[in-house]
Amino acid sequence: RQPTFSPSMTTTTMITATTKEEEVKKETTTRQPTFSPSVTTTTKATTKEEEIKPKDTSTNENNNNKKAAGNDDGKNDGKKNYDDYGPSFYPKPSLMVKPDPSLSAEKESELIGKWGKWSFVDKKHNQRPKEDYCASYPNSDIPRKDFPANAWQTDQEYLKGWLDEGIRLADRAMEAILSEYGHGKEQEKEKSFEERSKMFSMDYVDYTKDPTAKIGNNSNDRGGITTEDSYKGLVRRVLHALVTNDTFSVVLGGHSAAAGHGNLFKQSYTMQFHKVVEPVFSLLGVSLTSQNLARGGLGTLQDSLGFRDSYGEDIDVMLWDSGMTEGRDVKAVDLFYRMAVLSGNRVPFLFGSTDDLRYMNVQTGADIGVLGTGFEGIPECEDAVQCERLPYAVRYMKCSTAENAQLCRANKFKANCWVDRDDVKPTTKQAAKPGSQVSWHPGFRTHQLTGRVIGFTILRAIKHALEKWQNTDNYALPDEEWHVKGHYESIRKKTLENTKDASCRNYAGVLPDRVCD
Repeated sequence: RQPTFSPSMTTTTMITATTKEEEVKKETTTRQPTFSPSVTTTTKATTKEEEIKPKDTSTNENNNNKKAAGNDDGKNDGKKNYDDYGPSFYPKPSLMVKPDPSLSAEKESELIGKWGKWSFVDKKHNQRPKEDYCASYPNSDIPRKDFPANAWQTDQEYLKGWLDEGIRLADRAMEAILSEYGHGKEQEKEKSFEERSKMFSMDYVDYTKDPTAKIGNNSNDRGGITTEDSYKGLVRRVLHALVTNDTFSVVLGGHSAAAGHGNLFKQSYTMQFHKVVEPVFSLLGVSLTSQNLARGGLGTLQDSLGFRDSYGEDIDVMLWDSGMTEGRDVKAVDLFYRMAVLSGNRVPFLFGSTDDLRYMNVQTGADIGVLGTGFEGIPECEDAVQCERLPYAVRYMKCSTAENAQLCRANKFKANCWVDRDDVKPTTKQAAKPGSQVSWHPGFRTHQLTGRVIGFTILRAIKHALEKWQNTDNYALPDEEWHVKGHYESIRKKTLENTKDASCRNYAGVLPDRVCD
């Protein structure tokens, strides 16, 4: 349900360190909209008919639901909304961040002074074209020469202000995550950003020079590993979404630990990633969808056989996290990655395990990454008193000795099945806690950290995408820097050419041979 929003309103995004309520961001406005709680998260693959924002019937049928809802004449309730002012590139109200009614004007001013706010305004908003002028091109790869004369993508004045503001926004979000984990500018004044953010940094490997390269201890305790070309591929996908005001979709396939069993759904790392990154994408005109489609007790094979219908067709980042159920089943993992590449409209960046991704990267040119844990930046929990003094996000996460290990176990989960209330008395006895709070399932803080590791990687890619655009002459971004069609086709072609020795061929006699194709 789309709230009525006026672009004349001042939208302030403030990012603060985690409190005991685990709030990471708070967004306030001069006039608060009403949000529907039914659309705060996405839990299943969506089709074009299931987009959160209803279709704008005033434009052609290929607009892909990228515009906000509203009547053509702007007379629905006497208030203007986004569609009355121009196309979808205006900042969208975030669906994840809810206004805090307890935030005083003084506190708001204090937070703005510390973190800054989004203040960009398009001075030519009423002159922008309203049609989706990218939709008629394959993968929305519109040539620069075909942008309408008054499109924002070719307006140097607009781009100068928007790019500056977007880069500052990405910086603020990353700094807030660092502050959350005790590595903010005020907490480690003597250190550079690179030093403070090591726990989230990804190291480059080159499989063409070292075909046996794996994630080492340092990389595993940080953000993980990728290849230089793969990271450029991630930046390309982000830049494409920014230029075309498209969706950006992150999907997880995996087992119970990845799904978040033992925790609340919103505590799972997919949703923790979404909580941080969605408001940033929203202000930049991109709709982020994050889907936790992991399943307890299963791997991914059953979904790989119907990949497009199970996971979706417009995926930008695909995560495989099923080591406990499929870690030794090489053919199942290989099939997962191949179907991710071949099934949808987009070819996603792949996160997963080292060995199988190495093959995909070398043989097909697929963009890949192996996630780390981020644990390098987590301090030791020595005892209950010392641990309570640590930043909330890092408490009870690292207990290396037998004496304090019980402290971490006792504080691993924070989830209840029922909150007592006066107006409802359940007739069925409610369990005290969710099931599956077992030793091999991560707790809420570990899920949050994994979400931040993924989020930091995407935020860094957002910043680098904006800087790439900013550094072009007269902001004239060359088509070859952001178009994706040729990149997708190259990966798919090589994937189909390299199936003879593929591990998924080992399903012969169990599954039809064509599953690899």
